[in-house]
Amino acid sequence: GLFLLHHDAKSGRLVNYDGRETAPASVTPNLFIGPDGKTVSFVDAVVGGRSVGVPSVIATLWEAHKAHGKLPWADLFQPAIRLARDGFPVSARLAKVIGMIPSLALIPETSAYFRPGGKALAEGDILKNAALAETFQLIAEKGPNGFYKGKVAQAIVDAVTKAPRGAVALTLKDLQSYKPRKRESLCGTYRGFKICGMRPPSSGGVTSLQILKLLERFDMGA
Repeated sequence: GLFLLHHDAKSGRLVNYDGRETAPASVTPNLFIGPDGKTVSFVDAVVGGRSVGVPSVIATLWEAHKAHGKLPWADLFQPAIRLARDGFPVSARLAKVIGMIPSLALIPETSAYFRPGGKALAEGDILKNAALAETFQLIAEKGPNGFYKGKVAQAIVDAVTKAPRGAVALTLKDLQSYKPRKRESLCGTYRGFKICGMRPPSSGGVTSLQILKLLERFDMGA
């Protein structure tokens, strides 16, 4: 999911874009309940189709860009397209993380990407992703329609509905009907300053204000 806060210098207003992902229409309260009536394990819940929501980032960025963007939409994708097409050296951190997450091997696509030939990527290896470059190019050219319609959308639906570990009936209608929401800011005070953030369903704004109010009682300089 994605949450964006934009401050309009002219009006002084905060414009909030709630780009939280949503559940597919087919989802029921029993999504994470197994055939035995018990909650499925963490791995079974997360690694597979059960954990996939309707993608929201592209639609949210598009709406924010239409209202506030300065550069041409297509130009914003070019650096990412070059990195995906030409590749980049795997960092020490990425190599370490790949080695720490055995569940990457449980999904054929992630296994092939992060463990080509059965061997985990190492620091300094060049990692390319031609399919991602093509996807970014479609979004750059067609906007959200390059993602929520056509072959990219169909590929997403196929991947989720045919996931080897807990499939979910995600549909093209789910993707095409997604719309971000505008919400009022959640604001509070801290040592004379007005602090604003995103209201629920995001937890960031609420939690940050709670932390600040707790700290306000103490002499932080000491």
